[in-house]
Amino acid sequence: MYGYLSTKRAASALKRAGVFSHDSPATASQAAALQPREHANTPAVDYAAVLNALPVNVLVLHPTEATITFANQRSIETLRSLREHLPTSVNPDAMVGLTMDVFHKNPAHQRSIVADPARLPWRTKIRLGPKTLDLHVSPVRDMAGRYIAAVLSWADVTPFTESIASFDAAVRTALGEATAATGAMLGAAERVLSATDATDATAHAADSAATGATDTTVNVQSVAAAVEELTASNGEITRQVNRSSAATGQAVNEAGAAMESVKALSETSQRIGEVVGLISSIASQINLLALNATIEAARAGEAGRGFAVVATEVKVLAGQTARATGEIAQHIGLIQAATAQTVAAIERISGVIRGLDGGATTIAAAVEEQSATAGEISRSAREAADRTGLVGGSIAQVATTAETSAGSARSVLSATTILDQQMEQVTRAVQEFLVEVRRI
Repeated sequence: MYGYLSTKRAASALKRAGVFSHDSPATASQAAALQPREHANTPAVDYAAVLNALPVNVLVLHPTEATITFANQRSIETLRSLREHLPTSVNPDAMVGLTMDVFHKNPAHQRSIVADPARLPWRTKIRLGPKTLDLHVSPVRDMAGRYIAAVLSWADVTPFTESIASFDAAVRTALGEATAATGAMLGAAERVLSATDATDATAHAADSAATGATDTTVNVQSVAAAVEELTASNGEITRQVNRSSAATGQAVNEAGAAMESVKALSETSQRIGEVVGLISSIASQINLLALNATIEAARAGEAGRGFAVVATEVKVLAGQTARATGEIAQHIGLIQAATAQTVAAIERISGVIRGLDGGATTIAAAVEEQSATAGEISRSAREAADRTGLVGGSIAQVATTAETSAGSARSVLSATTILDQQMEQVTRAVQEFLVEVRRI
């Protein structure tokens, strides 16, 4: 019923599969070892129970027919969990007697491997629906060296393969970004080197311009001060971006509260519209009553003249009330339309604010990197200013400083080139690592 065998049934099944033969004393003794020992000092080992206790999936295959002669309990339980991905003809509780053909699109290939012990052990991975299974087939030989069965151990390695794929994607992304950054550094170093070479040539060509050294010192000091201000500004920008990020989060909350307020306003305007409708209805009734009063006053003649004047005034007031309520109703309609548009606008604003929040995070990272670069530039500018102040009007010293800057730029260029090569080595090493991991 459960697809695994008792000790006696396991021995019988292994005999039918050719695992044990009555013609070989050695194998006969192995078969006897699976039988219970009633008079031995040491209890017989129940190998079927041993296989069923293993925390791995084990199937025993016939060496030539590739039929399943034994399935341990762990295999049965695992196949039950994969039941929805198995062929409809496969019943995990009745595996014994089935061939391994039901699991493969090309069974002839697998049969040829199982039938040839020279090709064993053999390992492969197969897809079963969304699952990835790792198969390992090993030969079983008797004491005479004859190939008598194949043992198939297998495992569901889907989480492992998915983790490898995720790691591969993450590493590829990180290496791509690092490569792009290295390329940018390389380009910047080349541009700095070109600029430094031009400065060096200018210094050698301006031996007679010693009087301009003082102005150069002032200019370089101004650059250093400007870069320091830029660094301070970057720090302030970073703080502002962080505050903006917090503010955008608060703005989203405020926008939600505003949306609720606008919805409440819409509901209130709706109720006001109902009240205005009631007032309009009352004004109509008053107008009708004033008309009736005018008719009755006319019937009363001279005695009803004063009453007719009052009725006329009431009628005029009723008309004015009706017109006013009509205008109020129109304005309320406009308010309701405006509130609906306001709700939609607030929702769009909330989406924009969330987008700004993500952009602010990116900007903060970029500003932080820019601050580091600006700090380095500031340091270099201050050093150039100090050197220019020391040389005073000596263009030779300016040339020396330019040469030093050129050497630094060449060092940066060399270091960047080495870093780029190391990144390529890391990329190859990670690729080789993933290839080896996938073979596990």
